[in-house]
Parts: sequence; structure tokens; C-alpha cells
Amino acid sequence: MSAPWRRTIKSTVARSLHALGLAEAIGAVSRRRYRPLVLCYHRVVQRMQSEAHAMPAMQITQDMLARQLRWVGRSHRFVALDELAAAHQGADQAGAAPVAAVTFDDGYRDVAEHGLPVLRALGVPATVFVVTDLAGGAGIPLHDRLYRLLHTAAARWGKGGCLSLAALRELGVSPEVLLGAVPAGSGSAATLTELLCARVTCAALGELVAALESAVGVDESDLDELRILDWPAIRALDRAGVTIGSHTQTHIILPLESRARVRRELAESRQELAAELGHGVDCFAYPAGRFSAADVEAVAAAGYAHACTTCRHRHAAFPQLTVPRKHLWENCCKGADGQFSGAVMSAQINGIFEVLRACSDRHAERPADLDQAPVRQDPLPCLPPLAAGGAATQSLTMTSSTDSAGLAESRPLAETTHAVLRRTELWTR
Repeated sequence: MSAPWRRTIKSTVARSLHALGLAEAIGAVSRRRYRPLVLCYHRVVQRMQSEAHAMPAMQITQDMLARQLRWVGRSHRFVALDELAAAHQGADQAGAAPVAAVTFDDGYRDVAEHGLPVLRALGVPATVFVVTDLAGGAGIPLHDRLYRLLHTAAARWGKGGCLSLAALRELGVSPEVLLGAVPAGSGSAATLTELLCARVTCAALGELVAALESAVGVDESDLDELRILDWPAIRALDRAGVTIGSHTQTHIILPLESRARVRRELAESRQELAAELGHGVDCFAYPAGRFSAADVEAVAAAGYAHACTTCRHRHAAFPQLTVPRKHLWENCCKGADGQFSGAVMSAQINGIFEVLRACSDRHAERPADLDQAPVRQDPLPCLPPLAAGGAATQSLTMTSSTDSAGLAESRPLAETTHAVLRRTELWTR
């Protein structure tokens, strides 16, 4: 379904529910209105960048951010994340207005450049979750690099071309690394990026990015707008009253990594932030919002007092370490006319659309083999690449061979692994 049609349907549903007063009623039934409201953003830009340059769902313009915050501010009182639990309990007991908090994941440089002026103008406190290894070198998140490469490769070789089994072997990447990660029909760069990042270990993802960079080429200066805040800028935000929290050292997806690595990244990112800021840090956000019960326990053991997810699941023993958030971006609250819609915003905040896409993560479980797995320091093993020359480029275009003998080699990875994905139950989003 095209974006305009989706927007029209969402707008019609939202306006109908809003007119009948059902959005708030449904929100109350689902208990969303009885939880503190936490908003999750990523980048703040002056104008939306093209899909060729950045993932749309990671962006929001200054104007739209201000519109959304003003709308929430009419019914909620904004507080800092570390004040959320106490303020929510107090508001509930006193019958006062509910409270809300604002967060930004990854620590993009444009949050300070374009987001902070909006927050200051509206008097809204905020928390920024930082990936510490990237902050040390003002780096670029792996998911942004992957998205740009997949978009470039799709434009050059066609959707799926860069993820065919033959292409992966030509690139020197073992197809088994990505086996089962991508279901059939996931052709867009944004969808592929989301699926791969949610299902593939950080080491394997880095291997794929390095291989694609070698084959596609990358201009580092063209990625400047995606850079993460450096330490001086993070310290400046801290002095300005913005709460700084951890988003791990390398943006690992906790359930996909060994417990040893999870414990190390949780502890060391918190220690590094404390050393750079000169005070303790007790807020954390799970990368991609994903976690298992063991991960929550590890977050508690690392000393965090507050941790945010992106789904409604709460850990009974650690509710403050599984605080749900609502991910918002530029287009998520637009009506059929392409403008901000209070009705659609109400539907988003009250969880109307989540009924159709409930979280399918098994939060109580972790893959058994990860519990005892050693922390991997080296890249995952690769099949040796074929000889250099034109063969690699030629194989990258092989996505629909009719030769039955070579079909398994040339069919896109998305198609050849669809059955495996179903069988191993790797659907997580």
C-alpha cells in the first residue's frame, strides 16, 4: 500500500474515533493513559532529507517537533525522565494533569543544533541517549551507513541485488551470517535496514557494511549530517540541563549478543559517561527497544535506575527499567492533506494503531547459545571472495535466474531464506 493511501486510511480512522471520543476511551482501556507518556525521537532537521540520504522515520523537522510537543503540552506536564515515576504517581494521586517526558536516541549532532532551540522555546526538558564509542570519534551509526549503502546498491543493481547469495559470496560475506534475517518482500532499503539491524549481531552487520562499502564506495563527507555528538557537545548539552543517558557503547541489540558483551557494554558506557560528565548517569535506552528478561536484569545490575523501551511490555520486578515510549517522526501524525492532524496525533498517543502491530518479541527468552557464547572480538568468518574483476559486479545483478541448477545461488536472499525465517521464528517486529 502506498504512503498516501496509508495516510488517508489512518486519517479517516483517527478522525472518526476522535469525533466519537473513542480514541481516549480506547487508550484508557489499553491502560496507556495510566502510564507516563514518553516520546522517542532521533534526528531533528531543518527540512526533511531525501530518502537517498537518510531514513525518513529517523527524522522530524523543527516545525513538526514544535507542533507535536505543543499538542502534548495541552494535556500533559513535561518532566525530566528521572522525575517521571514520582511525578506520575503524584499526579495520579492528586488527580492532576498526567506527565510526559521527551527522549532522543543515538545522540545525533542535529539534536543539539536544531532540537535544543525548540525545547528551550517551549520549556520542555529532554533526555539524550548516547552511543559512547561513536561519541568518542563523532562517528556515524552503523544502521545509517547500512541504509545509505543499501539504498545506493538498490538504485544501482535493483532491489535485492546486493543481498543475493551469489553477491554476498562475491563480496566476501558468508551468506549464513544473514540467513533468515530478511523475509520475502522486504525490498526497500529502510525495511531491509530495520530487519537486519533487529536480527543480526553487531559484528555480522559490520562485516556486511564493510563489504558493501568496498563494493559500492562511500564518500565520508556526504555522511556528515549523520554524525553523532562529540564529547564537548555532549558536555554542553549536560550543562544546558539536558539529561544524558547510555545507549550502549556500540548500539548492540542486547538479545542478539552474548551476556558477557551485554554486561560489558552496559557497565563501560555508563562509566565513560560519568567520567566525561563528572557525575553519575542512571538512565538507559535499549537499542531498537529490544530486550529480554536477562537483559533487564543486566541493566539493573549495571546500576541504572531508569530504562526505556519502545513497546508496552513491562518487567514485573523492574517496571522502571522497562518504560514504554512512543516513537514519533515527521509523517506519523499527518492527515490525508499532508499536514499535522490532532486526530491522528491522538490516535498515535493512545495506541490505536498499535493494535495492528503489537510487539511480537519474546521478552522472557534469549537464544540459548548466546548465554554461554564467548565475546567475539574478531569478525565472523567469511567465505573467500572470488577473483577480483568484473565477475563480482555481474553477479550482483543476478536476482532472478531461470536456470534451475543455479537458482539457489542467484535468487535474492529474501526469497531463499523465507522458509528458514518462518521455521526459526525470527519474526521480532
